[in-house]
Amino acid sequence: MAGLPNITGSVGDFGGEQTIYTQRGAFRANKVLSDFGGYGTTRASWNIDFNASNSNSIYGSSDTVTPLSESVVFCISY
Repeated sequence: MAGLPNITGSVGDFGGEQTIYTQRGAFRANKVLSDFGGYGTTRASWNIDFNASNSNSIYGSSDTVTPLSESVVFCISY
């Protein structure tokens, strides 16, 4: 039976504003610095991104899910 591989991943072991210790599979954590409260104080927060190709290289390597079709011309002679 045809199918696609499972997509898995995790992000964990947060070390406060400064560090995320584990990033596995399809998930990535990106630190974002932003102005806290509009007072010129910078604060770090985290964005968690999902990208299936981080889990398995089959994702993102093609524009289609099914393989390209092939054409065959049949010729029957009597």
